Amino acid sequence: MTALRPPTRAARNPVTNVWESAPVPGSLTGPVDPAPPEAPDRPRLVRDADPGLRP
Repeated sequence: MTALRPPTRAARNPVTNVWESAPVPGSLTGPVDPAPPEAPDRPRLVRDADPGLRP
């Protein structure tokens, strides 16, 4: 993933006039929380089924 959008870029420091590493806006520079699961806890057919019909 970092090859597609690197987390840093080269930027010149205006005070020292030296090239430094700077973050790229919108890139992932640190860990993020995982996305929630897309599947529901139980499928709709199982959830709506009559509990007396299934063991």
